[in-house]
Amino acid sequence: MSESGTDMNNLTVKGCFTSDYKHSLDPKKRLTIPSEWREHIGESKDVFILPNTKQGCLRVFRGQEMDARLSKLLNVKLSDAEMNNYARVIAENSQRTTWDSQGRIRIKDKLLDLADLTSDVIFVGTLNCFELWNPDALAKLKTEKAPSLEDALENLGI
Repeated sequence: MSESGTDMNNLTVKGCFTSDYKHSLDPKKRLTIPSEWREHIGESKDVFILPNTKQGCLRVFRGQEMDARLSKLLNVKLSDAEMNNYARVIAENSQRTTWDSQGRIRIKDKLLDLADLTSDVIFVGTLNCFELWNPDALAKLKTEKAPSLEDALENLGI
């Protein structure tokens, strides 16, 4: 038992995106989602791709998760200009897609360009989603801004 009274031996966090993988864009600019992660996404094969412009990568969420996150914007009044502007910016700069029979997705060029993804791509699990990184940008982030594993665990109380 942990200090909080949780039986840590029987705790499972299902559907988390963990680890990292290296893949390359194929000649048609498709990426293969790792099979383990496709299992976490489920039968819908539906993903939502959103750029993280502050860090220079793409975030890939389960379609169902983004439905829940964006539900507020789906019910906005037509007269609410501010919320409609937010919805427009998100929709214009994102993509919803499904993978093919081989687990490949085709990300639109605009998003590939935002993350500078031209050949090799590093997939990084972030528990609730995964990120797609240019290897050089990820290496730079790790040397300049990323916390150590020990710091991350300590700050999260793990």
